[in-house]
Amino acid sequence: MYKKTIDRILDYLSPDKCYFCTKNGEAICSECMKNIIDNIGNIIDSNSPYIDKEFYIDNRKESDIIKLVDDYKFLPKRNNIYSLTVIIADFLKNTAHFTDNPNDLILVPCPTSKKHIKQRGFDHILLLVQVLSKTLNIKYQTIIKRKGNYKQLGASKKQRKEQALKSYYLDGDILKDKTYIIVDDIKTTGSTLEAIAKILKDNKASRVWALYILYQEK
Repeated sequence: MYKKTIDRILDYLSPDKCYFCTKNGEAICSECMKNIIDNIGNIIDSNSPYIDKEFYIDNRKESDIIKLVDDYKFLPKRNNIYSLTVIIADFLKNTAHFTDNPNDLILVPCPTSKKHIKQRGFDHILLLVQVLSKTLNIKYQTIIKRKGNYKQLGASKKQRKEQALKSYYLDGDILKDKTYIIVDDIKTTGSTLEAIAKILKDNKASRVWALYILYQEK
């Protein structure tokens, strides 16, 4: 995985310090990265009738990865994408689901609202999928689009589910005999993942998995 020239220049002019031990050089030093990687990664059978498997990185309430994700989204500290990708890829490369038949897999980013893209200056989920796609050599498709913006913060689980079911649509073709992997940063109620999975399954997707970084169940 290679950084763009501008990222390397910025690293030189203003080097990162490790979030956790303050060593100069990277957002996470090699020692801290090892400690994180040794304690993450989960595969579960989904409770959703539309999702066949779920893969997530961390579900601890106090986790180093929470800060990494929050800073990536809200500061926004885009270079965190490299550390996040290393963490996710290390987990997935050790699961047969992702290594046996990578040509049968397709990553699908959860669409970010236009409001949040404008606020942050970039689509944080699309960027994550693009870097993961190159790192894992798995294709991606942006075939799920939003009908509009809806507010999840503060909504109940029932409200989120109702909103999600009417907020997305398919914009593209479903390929036969492929596994579609919905990618998001955080799962709370699971309403977004389930709504998108339903669209994919209703349009004849053979298998649907969900991949997310943080599991913060409400």
